[in-house]
Amino acid sequence: MAKCNTEESTDGNIAQTYGENCSNDCRLRHCFNSMSLCHHITGKCDQGCAAGYQGDDCTQDCIESINYGVNCNKFCKDRKCLESSSSCDIRNGKCEGGCKPGWKGDDCRQSKLNIVLS
Repeated sequence: MAKCNTEESTDGNIAQTYGENCSNDCRLRHCFNSMSLCHHITGKCDQGCAAGYQGDDCTQDCIESINYGVNCNKFCKDRKCLESSSSCDIRNGKCEGGCKPGWKGDDCRQSKLNIVLS
C-alpha cells in the first residue's frame, strides 16, 4: 500500500488521510492528544483515545450503557450510582442521580475513604 499524501489546506494546517485509498481524514479522529501523529495505514492515535472513544483510530464511540472513559476502559456496571437505572455518559460515566452513600465523584467510583476502584 502506498503512503497517503499530505497536502497543505487553506487554513495552513496539514490535512492528512489514512486507510484504504486514503479515504479517512485524520482530523476526524478523537485522539487523547489532539496533536497525535496519524499512521498512514491505520490512523492509529499514538497516545490512545480521548474519553468516549475507542479503536486504533479512535473513531468508534464507547458502547452506551456498557463502557466509558479514556479508551473506553471503565465499565458502567462498576459505578456506585444511587439509581441503578442511571444513564452512563460515554465520556465520564456520570451518575445522574448522585452516588450511593460512601461513594463520590462523577462516576461514583471513588470511596469517600479515598479508595478508588480499579
